[in-house]
Formats: sequence, C-alpha cells, structure tokens
Amino acid sequence: DDDFHEWGGLYTVAGEIEYTTMILPSIFHGFWNRILSEIDSYWPYLEGKKTLPAHLPPLKCSAARLKHLREVFARDEFTMKDVWPTLHTVFSWRSGISAFQEDALSKVLGDVPVYNLPYCATEGYFCVPMKGDSLGGAVHPGANILEFLPVDKEATSSNLVSVWDLKEGDKYELVITTTMGMIRYRMFDIVKCTGFFNASPIIEFVCKAAHVARLNQSNVYETNLAEAIRRSDFTLERKWLFGPNDQGNQLCLYVRRPEGAGPEWDETPEVKQLLDAATKVDQVLSELNDSYGEERRLKLLLNPQVKGLPYDHVVWTKDDMLTTKPRLLLSMAPDLAT
Repeated sequence: DDDFHEWGGLYTVAGEIEYTTMILPSIFHGFWNRILSEIDSYWPYLEGKKTLPAHLPPLKCSAARLKHLREVFARDEFTMKDVWPTLHTVFSWRSGISAFQEDALSKVLGDVPVYNLPYCATEGYFCVPMKGDSLGGAVHPGANILEFLPVDKEATSSNLVSVWDLKEGDKYELVITTTMGMIRYRMFDIVKCTGFFNASPIIEFVCKAAHVARLNQSNVYETNLAEAIRRSDFTLERKWLFGPNDQGNQLCLYVRRPEGAGPEWDETPEVKQLLDAATKVDQVLSELNDSYGEERRLKLLLNPQVKGLPYDHVVWTKDDMLTTKPRLLLSMAPDLAT
C-alpha cells in the first residue's frame, strides 16, 4: 500500500534481516534500488531528528546500527549482506524467468544463498520441496487432482495426460480440479517434467502460457529467450521486449523510442547496432530451440528485426504498473500505432 511504498525501505534499513521471501528476485532487487535512491532522506529519521507520521509505528534504530549504516553507505561499493550482516537466506522462485532475474540480484546480494520456493499458487500447492538446490519438486498427489495438457495439443479433455503418464523432458500446461469447486481449471502455467522421485514425477515451473511466442510451427519459451540473452551478452538501457511480428514468422526486438521521437528514429545508427545484438540472440536461440533453429535454417522464419514503439505505448505503460510481472517476451505482436 502507500505507507509501505513510502516508508518500507526506511523500516527495513533501521533493523536487521535474517531471511526474506519474495515471489520474484526482481522484487527484492527493485526494493534495494529504491533504498539506494532514497537513503539520503532516511538519515534524519534514523538519527531521530525527524518524526514519522503519527499513524505509523515507532522507528527503532540503535546507535550501533546507525554507526554501522553510516560506515557501509559511505563505501564506494557494498552489498545487501554488508547492510544486513545477519542476512543468511533468501527464498524466491528460481526457475523460468526468475533465473534470469537472479543473476542480476546476485551481483548486489553478497554471499547469501537463494533457495527455490515450492511451486504453488493461490489455487493450491502442487509440489513437495526436495532439495535446497532443486528448481522443482515431486508432485503432491493428495492436495488436488492434477492433469497435464501437452503444449503442442489442443485444449480438449481427450488430450489431457494423467500424472502417472508424464514423460521426462516434456512440457505441459497444468490443469487442476480442487475440493473448492474448480473443475479442470486451466492454470495457464507451463511446467516441465524433469524426472521422478520413486513413481512421482518431478515438475518444474517454466513460464506462464502467455509468455510463449508461437513462430510458425515453433514455440519459443521465455526461458529459452532468457538463456539466449544471457549467452549472447545482450544488454540495452532502453526498455525493450522480444515478440513475434504480425504474421508470426519473425522474432522482433521491440524498443521504446526516445520521448517525442517518431518512426524516423528507427533508421538511426543506434537501431542498426540493436539489430546486430538481436541477431546474436537469434543465433543462440537457434541452438537452444531445435524447432526454431530448423525453421530458421529452412528460411520458414525470417531474420530478426528491430521495431520502435512510441514512448507512451501501452506496452511500456503496462510494464510500469506494480501489479505487472516482469517479462521478456510478448506472445502477440503489439499494435505499432497504439
């Protein structure tokens, strides 16, 4: 809420943290960046020179804690572990796009392990955690009835696969039936069977079904794209997203144009450099995704392209909302004029 957004960082800095839990690594990373940008405004409150609004609980920051914070924030470089020396564990989703975000978090986190949260949702728990370094878990057969729709099959009851018929290495969309009255409810979560614990399959969350781009006959998953981005050392300061073109036969890099810039910006040298970077991502993606690579080789899929979108395009304004989960991949081509 508003109070947390405005004062949460201050309360977090004032005390120690032993462990923290978040859904995505980017949440903790974003919270950290906000603390760094607002720390100068925290000092008067930490030192007791300014008082908080009356409806907020009292702020507790000992003299020793204040001295430690002053010393750490005066350094040229420091990590979260330096600010909170007692921090020993972080819990978060680590599979799918979370792995991409974890790489960025690890650079500022310090020597603190990140453990995967069990695969669950508001509709229920679906896995039992097994190992600290595991990204998946054994299916929990007693909580809900779980069925699985192969990602390349039409969503009909005849195509649903029972839990005991899962195949290692295959991807499925999860369909659940619960005691609360959900009957064959599509979660729109894509999971992968990574093995078995005795007779129980081990499943790992891959991505949301909406974060899959269909390019001709190939499914490009956000996890494929994240790995291709990592391996190709792709970096870009502007806001960007990958996605299909209108015809569904080309991977495009959609980039936020500078404020006030029109279509003429798409012909600048900067865009030509971006095309080189997108081409490297495309080459690695072809190695990671066999179907995509084969269709690129047969020229059924076109060479990648860079397309600029207006500064205030709905794609960018939607991503600015706190309720929007981070994404790298659009499932459908955006309206270029919106």
